[in-house]
Amino acid sequence: MRNGPLIFFFAIVASLPALAQPNHGRAPRFGAFGTVTAAQVIPNSAKPGKYPTLAARRHKEGSVRLALTITPDGKLKHAEVLKSSGSASLDAGAILAVYDWRFVPAQNHGLNVEGHTEISFDFHIEDADGNETENPVPPLPPRDGIPVMDDALVAQGVTAPIRKPTDQPLGATGQGKVGLELVLGTDGQVDDVTVTQSSGDPRLDAAAQLSAANWRYTPAKRDGQPIFVRLPVVVNFESAAN
Repeated sequence: MRNGPLIFFFAIVASLPALAQPNHGRAPRFGAFGTVTAAQVIPNSAKPGKYPTLAARRHKEGSVRLALTITPDGKLKHAEVLKSSGSASLDAGAILAVYDWRFVPAQNHGLNVEGHTEISFDFHIEDADGNETENPVPPLPPRDGIPVMDDALVAQGVTAPIRKPTDQPLGATGQGKVGLELVLGTDGQVDDVTVTQSSGDPRLDAAAQLSAANWRYTPAKRDGQPIFVRLPVVVNFESAAN
């Protein structure tokens, strides 16, 4: 694994006029522009988080550009993908990571105001867990050709998959429901995750997506042979205990 950080700070934008020019490089650079000061990431809080499991298993790399909205009290209010990496797992990993960061709010004439900051994450496969990169996802059949695990499929004699117990936390707190569709492989591993219904909270959506990628199931079977299936699930976030 490399010792360098995963994160490149791409641009800092003031919350009022668009005064800042893009900054490039590994170190965040911030500045005051007249009476307006841009929202700032507190550098030692900017941890990259865990490399997403599915991205590691697929040897996916890439850059994710995010827009962050920072409240006057320095909290992250909202994170949005401006430019996708092309990997839903990497995008989700970037979103989930920034919710653990701390910020200095933007200021106007010395008063804290809501601010906006743009950042970019660079993900490099050498930063991933070696155990995951050595367990690659097999090629998936065309998604439309993978049956949905429902009552009709059970009526055809297909044995439904059963999720194996886990004590893995969901990775975020809050209230909401996230609809997912999992693609389960013939070994019972989750080979793909798609958000089908958002909770309205990007953090909960990302946490559900990343957590589900680590779930394990007994495989679905037809005539005793394991098959790929698409499995709809709902992830419930109900309290701070998650």
